[in-house]
Amino acid sequence: MIPYAFLLPGVLVIAALLLYPIAQMVQMSFQEVGLRQFRARNPLPAEFVGTENYRQVFESELFWSSLRNTMLFALVAVALTLVFGTLVGLLLQRLGPKMSTTVVVGIMAAWAVPRPRRP
Repeated sequence: MIPYAFLLPGVLVIAALLLYPIAQMVQMSFQEVGLRQFRARNPLPAEFVGTENYRQVFESELFWSSLRNTMLFALVAVALTLVFGTLVGLLLQRLGPKMSTTVVVGIMAAWAVPRPRRP
């Protein structure tokens, strides 16, 4: 029970940092919110519009086109990453342990060392 007591403060902070913005976002999604609601002095109250915002989004052709393009991009990116990663792994396996280590160290060094700035 004591280990959970030590974890509790961290879990509460993380939960607060995640749950409060999510709750605010859900609340704002049912309102007509603009820049006037975020003014420092005399902010105007947001008008409750219910599910009208969601209706507008789901009826928009731009939303469906963007969703289709995003899904296609994600599918192609994941597939290519898996294929190229597998091919590189197979190539490194065929090179043998010494050459494979040399190539991996070279790749990691190129990734870890910053490029020099040009004047």
